[in-house]
Amino acid sequence: RIAVPERWVTMKSEHEAEALVRDFITGWITRKSFWLSMWSRENDVLLGHVPLFSVDWRVPRIEIGYLLDKEHTGKGYMTEGVYACTKFAFEHLHMKKLLLYCREDNLASARLAERTGFTREGFQRDHIPCGDGTLTGRVSYGMTRADYEQLVRERPEHF
Repeated sequence: RIAVPERWVTMKSEHEAEALVRDFITGWITRKSFWLSMWSRENDVLLGHVPLFSVDWRVPRIEIGYLLDKEHTGKGYMTEGVYACTKFAFEHLHMKKLLLYCREDNLASARLAERTGFTREGFQRDHIPCGDGTLTGRVSYGMTRADYEQLVRERPEHF
């Protein structure tokens, strides 16, 4: 039900699931990735995840992604999650840049990036393999610390 990386789809045992959770924990401890989950306030149902990963502490910059249970799309949950993780990245991890990538055919993801203040920075043709053996393009988005600070001034209700 959640669009997830291939590794999640192929988990066949509790042992494999435990290994994945250990990887998440290791990411936090080593400060290489930060998997944040979104839960419903009403009934503690897992809605999705907003991971921060591919960190480069020299800049510092980090990539943001999102995975949402299909039952919960179109309700604003991911918008709220992206705003919250953007704040976490800039205010707690002290990032100077956030990166976000999506497939060229993922229009909902592109709209979410733009709605939450990311700027389209580029496009890479034939960059992502599809299940049918073809390739699709990747759209690049970014948000600098200055962009974030302006966004907070313009939309304080989200932060």
